Amino acid sequence: MTDGGWTAAAQGLGSGSAWVGRRYALSDLPALLWRERRLMLAVFLTLSVLGMAAALTLKTRYEAYSSVLVRLGQEYVYEPRVGDAGRGTSLDSGRMVQSELEILGAAPLKLRVIERLGLAQTYPDLARAYAKAATPAEKTAVMGRAVRAIEQGLAIETAPNTPIVRVRFSHQDPKAAALILNTLLEEYLIFRRAVLIDPGSPALEQQRQVFEARLADAEAAYEAFLTDNRIGDFAAEKASVSQLQ
Repeated sequence: MTDGGWTAAAQGLGSGSAWVGRRYALSDLPALLWRERRLMLAVFLTLSVLGMAAALTLKTRYEAYSSVLVRLGQEYVYEPRVGDAGRGTSLDSGRMVQSELEILGAAPLKLRVIERLGLAQTYPDLARAYAKAATPAEKTAVMGRAVRAIEQGLAIETAPNTPIVRVRFSHQDPKAAALILNTLLEEYLIFRRAVLIDPGSPALEQQRQVFEARLADAEAAYEAFLTDNRIGDFAAEKASVSQLQ
């Protein structure tokens, strides 16, 4: 049975009932689309307006790229102060890359970048907030926000078994992105020497204090052992016991 170009078929479902279903041909598709033109136009316009609004409200960010080649240097070669035990021992490539990643991601390095360039060149909005800050605590909080902003824009990547570290930094200003990244790498070369080589760096000073505390504990335990066992000269007592045996 045909009705106005539509094809229909009937199928019995039981006694006293019938179900009528329509089967559409491919030639019926243009007519169906034309009948729903108002609905499709409304959906299209709604999605277009929402997409345009989202695109206009999102702020464009520009990325600057750079790479760092990690090679074995003197700072990774063990040079004992006394004797030759272990002289020339060095870390493998994977551990060197990991240590350089830790230095690149350190918060003090980002703070050095901000102090060198200033907030006016890095984040003008935070510069205005810093100028309005009345107390040192508020100024410190603004500097912390600037450090977090650099951390959010910075991306450090590396691949397994490769000595290449890729560094990316994104910013709303393309000139600021390139300036901050270049300054970060320059300060990184200075900061890493302070961490790995300079004996007066905070990291080495903290490690020295830990070693001194462990040495003091070992000496205290040694003195307590001599006192508890009534030993005045350990070397002489050992030689005496050996002779007696």
